[in-house]
Amino acid sequence: MMRRARVLGVAVVAVMLTAGACQTAGPASPPTTRTPTPFRNDIAFADAEAAYRNYAEVADQVSQDYYRGWQEKLEPLVSEESVPNWGEFFSEGEAGGYHIVGSDVIDSVEARQYKEDDRTTGRETVELRVCIDSTDVQELSPDGADTLGEGTAGRFFHVVTMKHEPELGGNGVPLPDADDPCGQSWWRWAGATTWYETC
Repeated sequence: MMRRARVLGVAVVAVMLTAGACQTAGPASPPTTRTPTPFRNDIAFADAEAAYRNYAEVADQVSQDYYRGWQEKLEPLVSEESVPNWGEFFSEGEAGGYHIVGSDVIDSVEARQYKEDDRTTGRETVELRVCIDSTDVQELSPDGADTLGEGTAGRFFHVVTMKHEPELGGNGVPLPDADDPCGQSWWRWAGATTWYETC
């Protein structure tokens, strides 16, 4: 039985970042609105890649530990609209007693597309083309059977979508951070597609 195609094909990564300078009414006034300085494309790509690489390591650790603690460790790092589908995968892994042996290796990451969302302040989307080597990875069921299925181990391209999302309060204003009164900002996983094209 094949439970899934690839661990990192559904994985997410996020790194806490600040979105840029905030503008306030005066030096003594707390920020009430925020106008982020948009990332230049090269910075957005670099930040999204760093976020993805960081999470890939955490996702491997969680998967090797029978998916225990996935909600606490990974769910906060997923784009809000992607949580339901993404959570189902990890929840099934934990409930079913699955775990992986070995680690996926990210061989290369290429920038594919950058898009700024005009509807929502501070939100950007980056698409990455990632070569993942999963040659030595197995996902084992409780009885020791490999659930990945034939043809899923190897070196394949994945297209990963990352979103830059500020943490917003109920009034739509970014939540303040102890170290940054301008607010918190995260790169979060928003989707992935596996291409069975070798890399």
